[in-house]
Amino acid sequence: MKTIYFFMRIGFYDSELKSISIGGVQTYIYDLAKLSESMGYKPVVYEMNRIGKTDNYLFEGIEIRQISNKSKAYFQKCFDYVYKTSNKPGDIFIISTDQLTIKAHYSNVIAINHGIAFDEPLVGIKGRLIKLLKCIRNVQRGLLVPNVVCVDYNYYNWFRTLAAINDESKFTVIPNYSRGFISRRELDVKLELSPRKILFARRFVEHRGTKIFASAINRILTEYPNVEVTFAGTGPLESYLKEMFRGLERVHFTAYRMSESIKFHQRFDIAVIPTIFSEGTSLSLCEAMSAGCFCIATRVGGLTNILVDNYNGKLIEPTIEGIYQSVKEALMMDKEEYWRICRSGYETALYGFSKSLWQSKWKQFILRVSNNK
Repeated sequence: MKTIYFFMRIGFYDSELKSISIGGVQTYIYDLAKLSESMGYKPVVYEMNRIGKTDNYLFEGIEIRQISNKSKAYFQKCFDYVYKTSNKPGDIFIISTDQLTIKAHYSNVIAINHGIAFDEPLVGIKGRLIKLLKCIRNVQRGLLVPNVVCVDYNYYNWFRTLAAINDESKFTVIPNYSRGFISRRELDVKLELSPRKILFARRFVEHRGTKIFASAINRILTEYPNVEVTFAGTGPLESYLKEMFRGLERVHFTAYRMSESIKFHQRFDIAVIPTIFSEGTSLSLCEAMSAGCFCIATRVGGLTNILVDNYNGKLIEPTIEGIYQSVKEALMMDKEEYWRICRSGYETALYGFSKSLWQSKWKQFILRVSNNK
C-alpha cells in the first residue's frame, strides 16, 4: 500500500486527551492525512524531537510515530533516516515544519510553508541586519525541496521578488480553509442579536497578539458593561491572562475540540485575530467568518489574502489602539452596515475558503507530484 509520510514537530497528538492537539497546523495535517487516506494512501505522521520521545499511537486510522535524534540538526537527521528506510515506489513525503529547514531534492517530497515566520518587528540597525540575513536564509531554504505548497500569496510573492521560480507547477498556493459553515438561516438568526460577545480563539502566545488584545479589551470592558469576552485556547500566557482578569465575571476561559469549531464560533459576535507576526491564511479567521462573526484582523501575513478592509471585515494595525478602536467601531456600528460586513465575510469563506476547494487543490497537487516521479 502506498504511504504518505508527514513530518512535523512534536505536538501533533495529545496522548492524555487521546486527540489531536489544538492548533492550526495540527488541524491542517489531520485533515490532509484523512484526505490522503481517502485517496488510497496510508497516512503516517512523524513527530520529530530531540528529547528522546519514541512512542507510537493510532488515531482514527492515522499512525503517529515519534522519532528522536539528539543532534542540533535533528529535523534533517530524522527525515533522512525515515526516507532511507521507508521510501518505496508510490510513496510521498510531506514536510510541515514552521521553517523550511529540511534538504530533500527528491521528486516525491513536498514542503508546506504555513506563512512567513520571520517577520518579527525587529528595529534599529541590528534588527534590520538580522531581518536581512533571515530573508537570505529563507530564500535558500525555499530551494531545498522540489515541491512547495504555500498557504498564502504573501510568501509566494515575497519569494518571487528575491529568487526565480524555475517551474511554477512545483511551487503552488493552496490557501487554508474553513471546516464547515453555519446555514444561511442560522446566520440570519444570529445577526438579529446586538453584538456583545467577543472572542479570542488563538494560542496564548505573544506573537498571536495575546497581550495587546488583553490590554485593548480591558478598556472595552470598562466602557461597555454588557460586553463579554472569551479566551479560547491554551498556551504559556494563560496564567498572565487569568491574573489580569481575575474576578471579572464577564471574562471567560475555555477550549474546544477542532470538530466543534464552527458551532463554537457561532456563539460569538465579534472575532479578533490580532497577530503581530508569523501568520498564514489563518484557520481561526476562516472559521470565524464561516460562523457569521464580525471579523477583525491585523494586516499581517496571509490575513491580507482573506480580508478586504471594510468589505468582509476590518484590517487593522497590530497595536492596542488599533484593536480598541476597531472593536469599539464594531460595537457601535449601524446595524445594516454590521450585517453587510458579516454576510460578506460569510460569502467569502463559503466560496473562497471552503474545505472542499482546499481538498480539490491538494488532490490535484498530490497527483501531479505522483505522476512526475
